[in-house]
Amino acid sequence: MSLWHKVAFLTSILVCIAVVLFFIWGLPCDMAQCGKETVNSISWDRTLTGLELKGRMHLVGGNLIAILRGALWGKSRGVKFPSGGGGVVALLGKTGT
Repeated sequence: MSLWHKVAFLTSILVCIAVVLFFIWGLPCDMAQCGKETVNSISWDRTLTGLELKGRMHLVGGNLIAILRGALWGKSRGVKFPSGGGGVVALLGKTGT
């Protein structure tokens, strides 16, 4: 291989490495804008005692919908919710409430 072939070969390898580094680091991360991302933690813990699910849960527009009724058996039967009563509970997908 002549000297010019070696120079062209090494230049093409360096250009390929530079392009890869640009797409991996330079393009998505502008130096002034990169920093710690603030992640809001959402608590999805909800304790509902004395309720039973009636049917299956549904996902509607990113929100979780469930049909509930008062417990028909157990210690919490009729304490907070009457055994014959029921209703619909919706958990919002963005906030978890």
